[in-house]
Amino acid sequence: MKNYLKFKNDIQGFGDVLDTVKTVEKIAAASIHELKIKVQALLMYKKALAEVLRRLSVFDVKNNHPLLKQNNNDGKWLVIVGGEKGLVGGMHHHLMNACIDHAKNYQKFIVVGRRLNSFFEEEGMNAEKVFEGFGDIPTAENIKICTDYLFSCFADKKFSGLDILYPEFIALAEQNPVIVPFLPFNFDKLKMDNADQTPDMKIADGLPIFEPSKQIIYDRLLQQYVEVYFYEIMMEAKLSELCARTVSMEHASGKTEKFIKKIRLTYLKERRKNVTQKQLESFIVHKMS
Repeated sequence: MKNYLKFKNDIQGFGDVLDTVKTVEKIAAASIHELKIKVQALLMYKKALAEVLRRLSVFDVKNNHPLLKQNNNDGKWLVIVGGEKGLVGGMHHHLMNACIDHAKNYQKFIVVGRRLNSFFEEEGMNAEKVFEGFGDIPTAENIKICTDYLFSCFADKKFSGLDILYPEFIALAEQNPVIVPFLPFNFDKLKMDNADQTPDMKIADGLPIFEPSKQIIYDRLLQQYVEVYFYEIMMEAKLSELCARTVSMEHASGKTEKFIKKIRLTYLKERRKNVTQKQLESFIVHKMS
């Protein structure tokens, strides 16, 4: 039988693991709540942008922004959005499997997330660019670094199209890898929900003053709309990561508690067996004396 200190150390060790697991779970759950608040604000901002673009579209503006145009390059790139840390169950494995399945369709890859990049390298694949250092709640400044790089590459005609692979949020315990087209951006101003308005209503809804010009304002807002679209994908990917980590830590917590309980039961059984054995030995010695 293992001595008491051995059982105590085992239980203490797994107890420390349990405390760490629960702490990680609480941090992820708290970040989910904060992220949902930011996403709600982001959706309101995106809606406001769409409304301004709708009002501008009644004027004679040209919908020919560079981000909407095809270029002559035949190669396509893929952005894979993952996480900075592990403990997310099979989320990164699912992303890598989807990436490998569609790798033949893309010329180069861009990886977002330090932990995902380690999976990428383990598969013997090289990324054209890696973006790291995102926290549980990505900042607009960090995401803008990504969008500026993507817009610059597209303007330099380094690729003909850019798709994004990210873990789509389905439910708390379900995230599905999905590939969506990003550049050239598919933006149709005719979908701005103004087709049913009369000319008088359109003029009334229009903005009366444009400085420096309505075309410049329209193009800048359109680019900002594309940036917000990418921002929304990044936030959804982060939401999927945090949910996957919360569920994974919840499962780990349950298994650790069961393991601690099993060690305690084993100790009690061994202790009872040892005490019984000593009582029998004492009884036999007493009978023989």
